[in-house]
Amino acid sequence: MGDGHGGALAIAGAWLLIYRLFTTTRCRTFAEPFTTIACGMSLAMLSPLISWPPHGYRAASLGCVGILLSCCHPAMTAFVVALCLAAGVGGFTWELCLCQAQPEITLVGVTMSTHTLLLTILVLVSVALFVLIPGIAGPMTLVLILVPLMGSLLFVVGSSEVWPSVRGISVHKLLSRSHCAADTGEPLGHSGAMRALVALLLFAGGGIAL
Repeated sequence: MGDGHGGALAIAGAWLLIYRLFTTTRCRTFAEPFTTIACGMSLAMLSPLISWPPHGYRAASLGCVGILLSCCHPAMTAFVVALCLAAGVGGFTWELCLCQAQPEITLVGVTMSTHTLLLTILVLVSVALFVLIPGIAGPMTLVLILVPLMGSLLFVVGSSEVWPSVRGISVHKLLSRSHCAADTGEPLGHSGAMRALVALLLFAGGGIAL
């Protein structure tokens, strides 16, 4: 991403991890709208997956679209968050194991990138679960599970970009088809993707527990 977008993601992620501390105080009037905006802004992390608009405008454009969608309705907030989480899960899955698999796969006579197929399936499943299926989709799932997970993902990948010394994984590497932590020769436990995943789970656990 670059151009300061990593810092913006880290700040939005940090807010999504702690915002519930403010929802029971006088600050609730600004805490909830800011949380909706931060959730929508998370769409910016998908900028490595698109080729238009030109580099330098992709993250900002996606962030604006995400904010508009998120402000429309809570269901759209859940849609944006579920979409981004699915991409993140797909990124870690690809980085840590599937990137060594066959790069292309043929289904019903159509050849597709394995990376693209993985992300597509995860997005469809995630949106169906957290936006469409009664009993799973709903405000409680969004507030107690999805938002802390989203916050943790944004904070971890954003921080890795702002402070390379933490040796995590940036958004670009996480979502890149060509980058493969499992193929570097170093133990997976020492890879940036694994360190980022462990940090993500720890931060998410703290955010859920708040």
